[in-house]
Amino acid sequence: MTQTESAQSWTPQDIIVALRSLGWSNQLLAAEVSLKPSSIPYALRTGSSRSLRALVHSVTGVHPALIWPGRFPPQWRVLGSIEGEDLVSCGGTMLNP
Repeated sequence: MTQTESAQSWTPQDIIVALRSLGWSNQLLAAEVSLKPSSIPYALRTGSSRSLRALVHSVTGVHPALIWPGRFPPQWRVLGSIEGEDLVSCGGTMLNP
């Protein structure tokens, strides 16, 4: 999936493919964020684990608001990208995660 200004969440398959292409498995993710491996698919689907969201962001370079937009306030919107980093605005404040 490309980084677009879409309001739709990435599908769990999109997230898994992106992580696997970077060498991550459910086992490695679980060990890194202290979750059970069986919990990883749910956490990837819902974005419910803050530590997993942070890890996915650091590994893929994609802001969690692009992957799980439903987990963030509606006023968050992607403004674009500079040098591969997403610029996100929250209530008029520029955030560069």
